[in-house]
Amino acid sequence: MEKANIQLFYKTLKSFLKEFISVFSDDDSLKIISTSLSLAMKENNNKVIEIFYTSFLPLSHLIDTRDDEFFKIDTSFYYKNQYQCELFEKLKVYYFVLSENNKTVIWDYIQNIFNICKEINKIK
Repeated sequence: MEKANIQLFYKTLKSFLKEFISVFSDDDSLKIISTSLSLAMKENNNKVIEIFYTSFLPLSHLIDTRDDEFFKIDTSFYYKNQYQCELFEKLKVYYFVLSENNKTVIWDYIQNIFNICKEINKIK
């Protein structure tokens, strides 16, 4: 089960990045962030999952309620590595210019990624 959840995490994160890049295709830094995350997952996917989980955990109340404050507060001190920080700093820049539909999609991904992380950590 854990292997399936790890694969689901990777697939969900990859899908999220692909959609995010397609919306903001002019931002080359998003492609760099995506490549960095892909390389990190190949090197040690458990570590990447742990990093996302421990970074999201203190913010779970904002994630669970889809509170836009998540994108306003300085959360950089929660991030355990540079690529994750860069990704969410980009999200914070773009989030408030997105359509409501795109905001919903972002929240769906964030909640799904966090829930997969929680499931993986419950199994360990």
